[in-house]
Amino acid sequence: MVDTQETQRVFQFGWKEAGVVIAGFFIAQLLLGLPLLVFGFQLGESPYFLLVSYVVSFSTCILALYYGVIKPSRQKFNLGFSKVPRLIYLIIFPLMLGVMLINECLTNLLPTTGPFWGEMYQTMYQTFERLIHYPYLMVFMTSICAPILEELLFRGIIQRGLVNKGISVPKAIFYSAFVFGLVHGNPWQFLGATLMGCVLGYAYHLTHSIIVPILLHAFNNFIATLLMIGFKEESIGNAFGISEAYLLITGAVLFGVFGFLLVKQKNKLQYTD
Repeated sequence: MVDTQETQRVFQFGWKEAGVVIAGFFIAQLLLGLPLLVFGFQLGESPYFLLVSYVVSFSTCILALYYGVIKPSRQKFNLGFSKVPRLIYLIIFPLMLGVMLINECLTNLLPTTGPFWGEMYQTMYQTFERLIHYPYLMVFMTSICAPILEELLFRGIIQRGLVNKGISVPKAIFYSAFVFGLVHGNPWQFLGATLMGCVLGYAYHLTHSIIVPILLHAFNNFIATLLMIGFKEESIGNAFGISEAYLLITGAVLFGVFGFLLVKQKNKLQYTD
C-alpha cells in the first residue's frame, strides 16, 4: 500500500515554485546591481562580471527554491543519478550532433538584418564578441557553468517537478524546454534551445540521470564555443564551407538513426534512483 504522506513529500513544481524561482532571480539582480552602483555601470561590460552575473543569477534561483520550498516542507528531492550503460553515450552524442546541424539550418531561416532583427542580432553577437577575447573564461562559462546550472534548473527541477505533479511527460518536457528557450532572450537561441531542450528532456526522462543532459549540453556548447573562438561565428556550415542542404540531410539522418537506437534501448535501462 502506498504511503500517502510519503508521496506528498515528493517535490512538485507548480505556480508557487515558479514564483519562488522568479523571486530568486530578482533578488540576484538586486545583489548584482550593488557593485554596479559602487564601481560604475561600465563594470557590467566586463566579461568577468558577466560570468559572475550568470552564476549568481542561476544559483540564486536554485537556492531560493531549495531553502524557500523544498527544505522547509521536507520534500523528497532527487535529481536522478542512475547508472547509464556506455552504449547510451555512444548513441546520444551523434544524436546531439544531428540536433545541432538541424538547429543551425532552422536558425538560419531567421533574418539577422533590418531595424528590429538587425539591432537585436548585433546586441547578441557583441556579447559573444566580448567573451571571444577571453577564451578560457568563455569555455568555462558556456561549457561548464551553463550546462550544470541550466540542466539542474530546467531538467532536474522544473521538468522532474512537473512530472511529479502529474503533468504528462511530453508536456513536462516541452514546458521546460520552452522556458529554457525563452531565458536565452533572443529569437535565434530561443529556436535552437527549445528544440535542444526537448531532446535533453527526453534523454533525461529515458535515463533518469541528470548527468546525461549535462554532458549533452556541454558538448553542444563546447562545439559552438570553439567555432566562435576559431571562426568568430557559431555556424558549422560557414566555418567549413558546407551547404545547408547537406547539413540538414546529415542532421536528419543522425537524428533519425540514433534517435531510433536510443528509443530501442529504453527497456534495457535499469534505474537506481
